Amino acid sequence: MQEVTSSPCKHSGFRFEEFRSALTPAALADLEAAFEPIVFDKESTIFNAVEIADKVLLIKTGCVTIANGHKTNDQRLTSQADGHIFGLMEVLAGSPHRIALKAATDVQGWALPADKAIKLLRDHPQLSLRVLALVAAVYNESIPHLT
Repeated sequence: MQEVTSSPCKHSGFRFEEFRSALTPAALADLEAAFEPIVFDKESTIFNAVEIADKVLLIKTGCVTIANGHKTNDQRLTSQADGHIFGLMEVLAGSPHRIALKAATDVQGWALPADKAIKLLRDHPQLSLRVLALVAAVYNESIPHLT
């Protein structure tokens, strides 16, 4: 798998580099074999809110617009690229997407089908622990603490 390139997009959310350190050479080889290339033209819809998440997306180049899936109009919330991952939490939960994702520029990357993502997590415990740690960190930051 090629390295992702830098872009002027705003960054937030999960990045592939956060997972790379948890991958053994065997896990990285399995992951690379499971990825399917994706290409989206500027302004095309990548996925809609409420669609069942059937894959995890890794953006290699380009910017995406995250739209608020609970409104009828697309409200630009942020753009991300350079190895950002989308759909991970929804695939893990077996739930629909909470947001819509559109290509703000031409986008290239990889898709990891949900069944292959789950198999990788089952087969590679260190990767599973890293994913769990990142999900827990996001949860702790986004849920107000009760006092």
